[in-house]
Amino acid sequence: MEFAFLVPAPDPIPIPWMWLQGLLLATFVLHLLFMNAMLGTGIIALVAMFRRRASDLPVAKAISTTLPTLIAFTVNTGVAPLLFIHVLYGQFIFTSSILMAIWWLSAVGILLIAYYAAYLSNNMTLMLSPGRWSRYLDIPGGSLLNLAEPMLIPRYLHFVTASVAVGGLVMAWIWQLKGRKGFADAEEKSRQAMGWFTGATAVQFAVGTIFLFTLPRGIRSLFLGGEATATFLFAASITGAIVALYLGVRRKIRSCTAATVTTIILMALVRDRVRQAFLAPIFSPAELPVALQTGPFVLFLVSLTLCIAAVMLMIRLAFGRRQEIRP
Repeated sequence: MEFAFLVPAPDPIPIPWMWLQGLLLATFVLHLLFMNAMLGTGIIALVAMFRRRASDLPVAKAISTTLPTLIAFTVNTGVAPLLFIHVLYGQFIFTSSILMAIWWLSAVGILLIAYYAAYLSNNMTLMLSPGRWSRYLDIPGGSLLNLAEPMLIPRYLHFVTASVAVGGLVMAWIWQLKGRKGFADAEEKSRQAMGWFTGATAVQFAVGTIFLFTLPRGIRSLFLGGEATATFLFAASITGAIVALYLGVRRKIRSCTAATVTTIILMALVRDRVRQAFLAPIFSPAELPVALQTGPFVLFLVSLTLCIAAVMLMIRLAFGRRQEIRP
């Protein structure tokens, strides 16, 4: 590749790459669940605010009490996958971050206003396109944006549409729980929330198709029969989405949730395969040099376990004391 000289040499990693890859995927899926719930419910609340219907007020109120918690979990669960991707693909994402440093650093401020912004999507596509890094010579100073990337907008819309679907599913759960406490119109609100889920999921098929056909032909072909593993993951994720849509129409919330989470996991695996395919001509994480240091990794696992236990305890205490702190 004529642009391979632009890619810095990778640093050694402390453990075999598959451990880091597994942690990247696990933490990314967890982050996706919270991010989708946060962004989706936020969009639903925004629509309710603009419609200004009396029937939408309970929806906005329910979301307003849930959103701060979702934002906190979204931001915090987003740190881990970002760190792991820096370890595995550091020479790509560090370089792309420098090339668009102004926009990337501005994301900190943007996070305080609207967590999920197009700049994050832009950097993740720029790191996959080393051939465009030479444009830095024409646009120095850290203001480079990968706006010529055909998959940029479809990729962004793919995430946003999925978030609306998950947001609707989260609202359906909220109203179902309220219904058990005798809340008026909870059944109708749950039905409307599932309408958000099914509508957004149906749109997602169209957006996903556009996203698929904006991928380079060689990469797209991997998922259309060119590679057994990639094709299986793609077919399984599509099947999962169809099952989730069917269960959503039937308003089987519990089963629909299981199908949706399974689909998100499969889509994360598909996304990872796309990233590997983009970088395959010049890089594979399996080629990373290893300077074995098991001590820090064991310490990390112990800390992770303790943190998960602490978070679970905090959630339990928060929900258990909610009635006491409610005015």
